[in-house]
Amino acid sequence: MDFLTRFGLLKSRLTALMMVFILALGAMSYLGIPKRENPEITIRTAVVATSFEGMAPARMEQLIAIPMERKIREIGDVEDIETIITDGQVLIYVDLFDTVSGTDIDAAWEDLRNKMQQVSGELPDGTSQPAVKSDYGAVAIATVAVTGDGFSLAEIEDVAEDLRTALFRVEGITKVSFSGIQEERIWLEVDIRKLAAVGVQLEQLLGDLQAQNVILPAGEIDADGNKITLEASGDLQSLDEIGAVLTKVSGLAGFVRLSDLVTVRRGYEDPKNAPVFFNGEPAIVAAIEMSPQTDIQDLGVRLAAALQSFENSQPIGIALNVSTFQETVVTASVNNALENVGQTFVVVFVVMLVFLGLRAAIVIACIVPFTIGFALVAMSGIGVDIEQVSIAAVIISLGLLVDNGLVVVEDIGNRIDAGMEPEEAALSAGSQFVVPLGVASITTISAFLPMLMMNGTQGEFAFSLGAVVASMLLGSWLTALYVLPYLCTKLLNPSNSASGPGVLSRAYARLIRFLLPFG
Repeated sequence: MDFLTRFGLLKSRLTALMMVFILALGAMSYLGIPKRENPEITIRTAVVATSFEGMAPARMEQLIAIPMERKIREIGDVEDIETIITDGQVLIYVDLFDTVSGTDIDAAWEDLRNKMQQVSGELPDGTSQPAVKSDYGAVAIATVAVTGDGFSLAEIEDVAEDLRTALFRVEGITKVSFSGIQEERIWLEVDIRKLAAVGVQLEQLLGDLQAQNVILPAGEIDADGNKITLEASGDLQSLDEIGAVLTKVSGLAGFVRLSDLVTVRRGYEDPKNAPVFFNGEPAIVAAIEMSPQTDIQDLGVRLAAALQSFENSQPIGIALNVSTFQETVVTASVNNALENVGQTFVVVFVVMLVFLGLRAAIVIACIVPFTIGFALVAMSGIGVDIEQVSIAAVIISLGLLVDNGLVVVEDIGNRIDAGMEPEEAALSAGSQFVVPLGVASITTISAFLPMLMMNGTQGEFAFSLGAVVASMLLGSWLTALYVLPYLCTKLLNPSNSASGPGVLSRAYARLIRFLLPFG
């Protein structure tokens, strides 16, 4: 039963090498593990939307919703369907079974799109093509508000488009979406009395404008194998061209320019569609998403540099304002975890120093870095990222992992004080505690087993908590029985028993004897 301890003592050089290897590999794993705010999860819900303007909800249900639901039910992976019907609109939420994962999810959504393509022929004429949206779960790691003092919203939009192009050159960025964009409009402000005075009808005016603003093919020229496409274009390119459109006035031999009858101006859709303001200024917000398995801390550095470089290249007045930046949150969480690890090491060392002495305190405190190193290697192997849940698991485990080392080291120290040789004391302690400490660790790990066995989104979110706790406790058990006995044989010496227990030990013993009758 003392195989681990005996192997560690007999192969002492290998044990020393393994200690260095665990610490080095743990440090390398820490640098290589992606860091993010929350665990990566898969959303197994898609939304199908279609519309028929003006149709009552009852008819929408009979003519549109029910045929679509029947078609969706043909997909075997669909668990539940929820339909919301309003005037002229149908929204269908499609949920897959929690057991569906990986490429099967993509296949299910592709099947859903095909089914909606098929059912569109069965829907009433005038029904919009059913649209399937399945890209949920993507979270913006940063939002940047683009503002421009003295610039129009259209000019700010041009800057935002240039920003998107620049950001796509940053490794790890997969999507940049905008909020606050307003579609431009050409407004014709009509004075009906002026039209009536010259005898022009509004319908005639619009007809002349539509007849002018057309693009038609005009054939091709084949020049020695090179094809040149000809286009007869009446495309209007500016406000002046629109104002110069001629319209016929009844009763007059000539034509009248459009600008003589109406006011032509450039503007935006009215009312505005979800406008965005940053510090009171009109803005366009860019939401930036990253690819899976990307380290947000590394990406954050590249992103900050790219934003600064782009802003420096813009005219005075254009500003990039970082509204949210997930990298700072993740860095704060990681730093907090590192602080907890350091505090645990210091507290364990100080407490053990007071009660067991310097050498025993050093040996027991060593369980913290070795266990953390083992856990980091395990996290890298099973694909667990450094995020809030896994960091919480590390903090939870820090209070549990020290117990294994304390029990083994204290027992070895007592046996050495009783006259045993250090190697014999280490083997005896390893043989005595290998099963009790293993059972205790397994019992604690069992409390987290449900998190390892859950399916679906909840299981993906909670998996890292159970996996990291199990890795930490397993690492603690291995360190206590393999590394620490070796360190004890090198560092622990028989204490001077002539003076008896110290003051603190005697005071602690009296306190225990006083409290035991009340237990």
